Amino acid sequence: MPIFLRFSNDVSRAAVRGERLPGYYTHGLDLCTIHAIRHNDEFARHCETSEDKRYARARNARLIMSNEVPDMATDDVKPYCYWHPDTASEETYHQLVKRYPEMAYSVGRACAVAGYDGLYHKLDILPEVSTAEEARERSSLMVGSKAIFDHIMRQPICYAVLDDYTRSINHQNPRSPAFMNGDTAVRSTLDVTATLPREHVELFYTPLPYHLPTIAKDPLIVMAAYEGNLDRYLRLRRPTMVEHERLTVLRGIYHNTTFAKWWSLQEGEYFDIKAATLARFNEELAKRRPDMHLQVAMACIAGDYKKLWDKLAPEPCRQLWEHASQRDDSIRNHYVDYLERRATELGTDVRRLSAQSGTRADDQCWDAARFDKEPTTTLLCRKIIIPGSSNYPESDSIYGGHDEQATLTDWELHICSSKEMLARIHKLGQSIRLYSEYDRAHWTAPETPSQVATEVDSK
Repeated sequence: MPIFLRFSNDVSRAAVRGERLPGYYTHGLDLCTIHAIRHNDEFARHCETSEDKRYARARNARLIMSNEVPDMATDDVKPYCYWHPDTASEETYHQLVKRYPEMAYSVGRACAVAGYDGLYHKLDILPEVSTAEEARERSSLMVGSKAIFDHIMRQPICYAVLDDYTRSINHQNPRSPAFMNGDTAVRSTLDVTATLPREHVELFYTPLPYHLPTIAKDPLIVMAAYEGNLDRYLRLRRPTMVEHERLTVLRGIYHNTTFAKWWSLQEGEYFDIKAATLARFNEELAKRRPDMHLQVAMACIAGDYKKLWDKLAPEPCRQLWEHASQRDDSIRNHYVDYLERRATELGTDVRRLSAQSGTRADDQCWDAARFDKEPTTTLLCRKIIIPGSSNYPESDSIYGGHDEQATLTDWELHICSSKEMLARIHKLGQSIRLYSEYDRAHWTAPETPSQVATEVDSK
């Protein structure tokens, strides 16, 4: 959702529509104003006296897209993008690069969007990877864009000159070789979307190509973190974390030792991530942090570490009893017998034990004690919804750090479903709860694969 949609008052509506400048600015309201300047030529010209460099850049971008080359005395008022929401004429871009030759690479990218292959070749610039992504996306619409894309792909190597994350141009020392990795905010992705296209779902379970297709890759980042898949995560991740990424990183650390090791070597202010990496080393943790004996004892029950348990000799408490009681008889006897025996020595009934409390970690052990730590789902959705990291509202995360626990079980169910199953869901037009009465009533007469294929091809 665009951030300006969070504001419903008259001031924000007037700003985003380009009706008047707000008298004050907060995060979100300033973005409303920038949006209006870029989309409204008259409003942009009324903002000429603003001292805010962001508004100056937005104004100059609007003037360029309106086929006027503005005076730009300093770099901090030169726009990075001037091909959205509109493109200028080829002659305007030609005059722009003649007047400001340092903008050649961004002009080249504008040419890729607009299909100006003649001007692109005159620029004599390096084969730039974001320009290639932009040209590829427009190839079906513009003959010139396809010509630019084909030209770049014929070169032995590509360079990363433009950086959409920092909105900077590095033509002095560009990174190479560079590949299309979904790091370009191509023009089509600037429109809001909430689902992952069906044709891209296979990227979750197939090797990533050298050049990623044009895709909103945030779901791939979140899934790589969720699984603790270090190679995929490092290739896909962005300079700053995307929505739900931090929650899934915590889960990945707990499920993958090498992922945890890599994160333990990273510098940063992610206290909860640091805590998660430390949680993988139980006995050493108990020695260095005596206040964490409860967590280590819980881990002993989960992993059936009898020797370490006996060495710790933990005091009985409600969390340990609840956790041990849920295990099968082959494991639980050792821990339950110990707790019952020790409680008797203390003159109490094990079933009337009080919970250890006093710290947030003690409280989190209640969540860690639940037997079904990551419940699955039988709700098969028609599409992978972005964002898709759902939570357990009834309890805190077993991984600590946040009040929510990430789970992508709905994504996993969608990914693992057959093409025939997904085709039926698509035809039905709604999600379905598998193994329910509704499911049995509507799925008793399966269609043949050829019928399903015909339906899919007709969509």
